[in-house]
Amino acid sequence: MDHSLYTNMSKTSAAEFFERYVLEIHRSNGLSELGPIKGSIVVCLVAIMTIVYFSLWKGIKSSGKAVWVTATLPYVVLFILLVRGCTLPGAGEGIFFYLKPQWHRLLEYKVWVDAAVQICFSLGPGFGSLIALASYNPRDNNCYRDAMATSIINCFTSFIAGFVVFSVLGYMSHVTKRSIEEIAVPGEYFVLPTFIYLFL
Repeated sequence: MDHSLYTNMSKTSAAEFFERYVLEIHRSNGLSELGPIKGSIVVCLVAIMTIVYFSLWKGIKSSGKAVWVTATLPYVVLFILLVRGCTLPGAGEGIFFYLKPQWHRLLEYKVWVDAAVQICFSLGPGFGSLIALASYNPRDNNCYRDAMATSIINCFTSFIAGFVVFSVLGYMSHVTKRSIEEIAVPGEYFVLPTFIYLFL
């Protein structure tokens, strides 16, 4: 069995919980052997598919009503996480690290590629669902104004979400007595184990 994910480096309890209990990576050798189906994840997927179905089953009218919840609820949750994150000890150091500019990084090609990927992912230009929903706009709709508003709101939301993430990183740095650079290792297992610390 290939245990390349597991090294002698210490892991947070949240990261270990995510890898071993939620994903059960230790039961698989890799993509060639996916392992057994995890019942709790199947139940979550069925619940999500059911919610999506009932949000769309009557067409644009039901999806328009669902947007009132799906568009506002993330901002409520983001605000709650922001308040919780900022009250943690060490959050100030994380926020200072977030706001401190590193001008030399602007010369790195990878930074610009990552920024472009993030913008395309968060705005979703060219997504078929957005184009289909836009077709229901009135003919005299000001699309330029909508595009500008969407871009500005997206930028603001990403900026505020950075405060949430880095306040938690400051707390993790405070608890583990390690620098934020050591803790903020990019990868697929970064965000979810980090947010678990908001609920401990």
